[in-house]
Amino acid sequence: MKKFYIMVVCCWLFSFSGNAQQVPSPVPDYWIKSDSSLREDQLNFNPGFRSDSLHVWDSLWLILEHGEVTVFVVYQIGDTAAEQGLWSIEASNGATIGLTTRKLLTEYGSMHYSNLNRPEVVVNSLSLSFSEEVPDSSLALLRIGYCDSLTFGGKIAEFIFFNQRISDTLWQQWISYLGVKYGATLEGVNYISSEKEITWNATLNGTHAFSICGIGRDDNFGLYQKQSYGMNHRLIFGVGEPAERNDLNVNTFKNEHFMLLGSDSIGLATSRYLYLNNGLELQTYGNFKIQVTGDTMHRLPTFLQVDASEFEGELSAYSLLIDESGVGEYELSGLKDYLPTFIDTLNKILYYSHLLFDEDGSGSDVFCFARLTSIPPQTLGHVSNPDLHFISEAVNSSPYEYKYSEMSMKNRAIIESAYSDSQGNFYFLYPNPTSGNFTLQLQYTGVTDVKITFYNSEGKEVKKWYGEGQSHYIFSSSLNMQGHYLLDIISDYEHKGIKMIVQ
Repeated sequence: MKKFYIMVVCCWLFSFSGNAQQVPSPVPDYWIKSDSSLREDQLNFNPGFRSDSLHVWDSLWLILEHGEVTVFVVYQIGDTAAEQGLWSIEASNGATIGLTTRKLLTEYGSMHYSNLNRPEVVVNSLSLSFSEEVPDSSLALLRIGYCDSLTFGGKIAEFIFFNQRISDTLWQQWISYLGVKYGATLEGVNYISSEKEITWNATLNGTHAFSICGIGRDDNFGLYQKQSYGMNHRLIFGVGEPAERNDLNVNTFKNEHFMLLGSDSIGLATSRYLYLNNGLELQTYGNFKIQVTGDTMHRLPTFLQVDASEFEGELSAYSLLIDESGVGEYELSGLKDYLPTFIDTLNKILYYSHLLFDEDGSGSDVFCFARLTSIPPQTLGHVSNPDLHFISEAVNSSPYEYKYSEMSMKNRAIIESAYSDSQGNFYFLYPNPTSGNFTLQLQYTGVTDVKITFYNSEGKEVKKWYGEGQSHYIFSSSLNMQGHYLLDIISDYEHKGIKMIVQ
């Protein structure tokens, strides 16, 4: 008898695609991909084909050249309750092999590999051979979406068939391509490109292998993934700005460039505490590592969208805190932070943009979502207005000092700006930029005297205000000369500078 090979790999995933040019040899005998543009058919922003449970998705006759086959199929099931057929091959003598969503079918019987149907997108890989009773060059019927009298209901994105057993390296290249494209988590497996570059090191990143997703380009596979789901759809990571489909994301990067990220097993559901070496204690969610491949990816602006429904406290307080060492030490000298550029308060979604990873060229970063400060209610006064959204940014290169603004979506004009510091004092300046009239509000944690001096771009003093014995001040005035101004604010707590533009 011929040796009987079985290898089943199940991965739960999301991602994107392109046009194949020169895949590693040997090439598949059949490679079927969906080209649907319907959003409801997508699997991780990529086309999928919706099939009902009454029909076979596709069927074709083939010649079993060596009695050995390797098959990859990417699918998402519609009904998680009932077992469904994925594919089968029936030889001319009646011998049949195949795969359902729960078991492997061989000439000698069936073998269960799962007791349930997973709702996520799934990649299954299977390599096996027929017995000697099935001669080489035997005619066989391949049916996709059918096995053991069971049909498939759901979405299928790709079906890849080799009329032979492929090498371990080639299998690893194909499963890596599908892993990146559909957001797969390949447990204990290095992700490698068609050029055999390791884009995710399973050994070095072992503690961050719970949920892996990312972006990448491999022209030999036609892979050009620009955005991807992660953490069971709780996170979206991508280049530039998100698009409805992967192929509608207009941003570009070079071939053989990748940026893959993974989480530890705790995920986003439980908070932890991070202790910085200056004595500051931060409440954090998530523990992620990102591996970067390619000499220009460190200059590529990326975005992250995260479901923060389980985060405690005011969502605007959560910064994306990056440890550039890549080991999770979070030394102050290697920290970068980004506050959310948009907050969906209704759905509790945080959106971070213009993120730069691996700026030090080390090849990896570690990051988390850290609760650094809170925004007072006055700053959120207009957030309910649907024409406004909330933006924030770090100032003075400090992870403890921020500028918050509300921006009009119609004319991109900033309505209000606010600054906070690590002591809980807040400074509100609005509008900024201004056509001349403006208001400055100061809110301190206690009573203080203040002196405010206005300087123009030449360093000349143009205005001065004083206040005594209050914790909350409101000043309103105007400046008629266009230009850039510095507001120098001195209190018992600190010496503060704020820039203002008159246009």
